[in-house]
Amino acid sequence: MAVDDPAMGLGPVIKALSPELSVHSSPSDSISAITSAFRDPSTSSPEAASTDVTTPSSNSSLHSNFRRKLKRNRIILSCQACHKRKQQCDRGRPCQRCVSRGSADRCTYEQAEELGKRKQVEPSFPEDLSERVGHLEGLVSSTLSSLEPSALAGLDALIQLLSTNHHALANRQALLSVPGVTINDSAVQVAAAALGQLSQQVIQEPAPSATPFGPIADILHHIRGSTTAPGLASLSDLQSHFPNQKVTTYLLSYYFDQSSHHWVWPVIHRPCFDNYYRTFSSGPLPPSMEYIALLAITCSTALQFLPESDQDAITFADYPQGRRVLKQRLAEFSASVLFTSADYPSSSIERIQALIMYSIYQWNECNAAESWYVASLAIRMAQTLAMNRDGTSTWRMRPQDAEIRRRLWWILYTIDRCHSMEYRRPYLIMEHHTDVQLPMNLDQVDVLDLPELVGKPLEEPTDSLFLLLQSRLQQICGQIWDQCFSVNVPAYRVVIDFEEQLRKFERELPATFIYQSTQTTIARPYLSFQNQLMIIEICNTRVQLLRPFLFIHPTKDSDMNELSERDRKVCHFHKYAKAICLAFCKRQLALMCLYSTQSLSRGQNAWAGLALVVFKPALMLGIAILMDTRNPENEELEEWISLAQGVLISMKPQNALAGKALQHLDVVRKRTQFVLGVTGHCHVEYDEAGEQIPCKGPMPMEPQRRIERATRILSQPQPSLVDLLGHEVVADPLWSVQRAGVFAGHFPGIESLSGPVSSADLENFLDSCLSMQSRLPHTFTF
Repeated sequence: MAVDDPAMGLGPVIKALSPELSVHSSPSDSISAITSAFRDPSTSSPEAASTDVTTPSSNSSLHSNFRRKLKRNRIILSCQACHKRKQQCDRGRPCQRCVSRGSADRCTYEQAEELGKRKQVEPSFPEDLSERVGHLEGLVSSTLSSLEPSALAGLDALIQLLSTNHHALANRQALLSVPGVTINDSAVQVAAAALGQLSQQVIQEPAPSATPFGPIADILHHIRGSTTAPGLASLSDLQSHFPNQKVTTYLLSYYFDQSSHHWVWPVIHRPCFDNYYRTFSSGPLPPSMEYIALLAITCSTALQFLPESDQDAITFADYPQGRRVLKQRLAEFSASVLFTSADYPSSSIERIQALIMYSIYQWNECNAAESWYVASLAIRMAQTLAMNRDGTSTWRMRPQDAEIRRRLWWILYTIDRCHSMEYRRPYLIMEHHTDVQLPMNLDQVDVLDLPELVGKPLEEPTDSLFLLLQSRLQQICGQIWDQCFSVNVPAYRVVIDFEEQLRKFERELPATFIYQSTQTTIARPYLSFQNQLMIIEICNTRVQLLRPFLFIHPTKDSDMNELSERDRKVCHFHKYAKAICLAFCKRQLALMCLYSTQSLSRGQNAWAGLALVVFKPALMLGIAILMDTRNPENEELEEWISLAQGVLISMKPQNALAGKALQHLDVVRKRTQFVLGVTGHCHVEYDEAGEQIPCKGPMPMEPQRRIERATRILSQPQPSLVDLLGHEVVADPLWSVQRAGVFAGHFPGIESLSGPVSSADLENFLDSCLSMQSRLPHTFTF
């Protein structure tokens, strides 16, 4: 293999691996050292050079004369006529100056034409190869260690796709080595071969890659060389692990234009993303590893929301492994770039975006623990970039850059508050540590590089209006967490105020956001879905605020006369709080029932949160039946649980969480059916021996009945504590003193559904509901 100048080959690798990130040590030092290692030992060895210089004499004059003899003879590239006249020569044969002088036949050169080409010679390795390999081993190690860790992580991810045995794993260690770690001889030979190949490749003009992920495949192909270890796939087939340009463009188009992911979480600023994508996919400029990871997780998310159909055989015809394999490979590659790093990775907007996308991806894949962990990494990385301070007022940024950072920060804020309410864990973003303004009501295409950006009024719909409203709602949720679910239990006054605040927020939603004209629906199809999701989130928040009161045993009407005036007021508060909670559970299920019947929902059912907002109200209805077994409305509540079961069945093909939620509901329905059978609210069958047959419960409600029941419940007015208690009772100072101990309890959440389904754990939770006391319940977890 020919080796010309190793320094020319390693530069493009460093530039391709980390084009915008800093390198800890100067690459030129390592390059020059590696270059000298490949040259003839008689001229490159420091010992040989010192011997040649000191051999003639120790006299200074002789020494200086000898050094002058070592001067390099420069090759004269101009023709002899121009060289004598000291004129600039264009090196033509003949040159233009000789032609103009009329002496074209005398235009001669000192060096022949065939000698002007660079000679391709075989490298002369020293006889003591082991000693030279040991020296080169440290040089290659130090050069690779100076690269950005995420770049090496991306290479490691690609090697994992092809490595199948221990020998290939040993070659992986050569790429991820650090100074002081031993590298085997084969790894050094691979690096030497790579330098030779790169020196030949840099002379040629790089052709556009057939896939946007081609630069990564090309880089690995250069570094690994043409050697193939036993059990290692052909490196020429590496690009088949990634989608080609056609498939990638289709997935990006579906993600931005048709999937609801970009409607709900506009993590990516599309104009900037598209410009960067066109730049690197149509030319030789390689992207950063962070952008490649963001592109991979975006395509994987598009596959997550893309419904399977017969059209897939045509769409993914260029990817014979199938869309499911492609989705998994892209997600694994993105994870390797984001998390496989020996050192702390450098912060960047693209890395934060990729972390957010990966967190939401894992949430929808029913990996709740990993989603929560990755989201915290994104928040910490954003804090290292000081994104908690407003870019315009604090850092004097350009309005466009400040608005992009502002939107990304409020997405992190929303995720942080949502996780806090769902996981029952403290949030990371503190209100008094940030002064970031709310996002402007502007479409993404209107966020331009202008001296000043002015937001539109809320009455005018945009693609960022939902993010603005959601940020305001999550500010209320953060206050609910602080005062109700943190360390101290809240006073009844706090519950009344928050319930009224949520109702006011829903009433003040812009009319154009709730009601869209036909023209608006065609121009902005995302508004209808965003409106439905916002109403569902408000209902879910009100249920979370009032559901702890379901743990309180009801007081019989005959016992009310024996209570004091203070206790009667408290009992009425509990009764109304439970009634409102159950009413919003039904309303939430009705909204989801109507949503599941829409044609749009088939492509959006991948949201794990939609299955969660169906399961939780059904669980609340089951708890209400268990806590008040004599309630005459229990049979109707059981029918609503059946309705929830039917909605989850319709979502199951596209939703990873729906299947596990159905298994939990089976356990709940067996318990509620048993209670209803004992209390005489449902028919009980007996076998020949006279023993009761376990009631399996009715089948899920028919779709037509579900729609009728949902429409009827949505037409009813929404109750509130202020309306049911009355303004006079609400103004009683008792509510500022009385505290609700029921907020010490915990309900099953996303983590109970993301792991393996345990019927025993759910049964224990239902048993603990019956052991709750009316005043100070036990603290229990699930």
